[in-house]
Amino acid sequence: MSSFELIVRDRPGVLVRVAQVFARRGYNIKAMRVLSIEEGVESRMNIETEDIQRISLIVAQLNKLVDVRSAKALFTHKIEK
Repeated sequence: MSSFELIVRDRPGVLVRVAQVFARRGYNIKAMRVLSIEEGVESRMNIETEDIQRISLIVAQLNKLVDVRSAKALFTHKIEK
C-alpha cells in the first residue's frame, strides 16, 4: 500500500481532479479521508492506494494541480496475503 497526504483548497471539484491523477495511470484508490482544516478554505486529504511503483511521479502530478497546496507520500508498505 502507498499513502499520500494532500492539503487542498476546499472547493467543489477538487476531489475529482485528484482522483483523476490516479485513475489516468491505472491506480485504484483503496481509501480516502477528507477533513476540513478551515471550513471553505483548506482540507486535508489522506489517500491509500495499491502499491505504486513511481510514487515521485504521482506526487509531482498532484502538486501541479491548481487547487493542491501540497502533496507528499507518507509511506509504502507491503501487505502479506
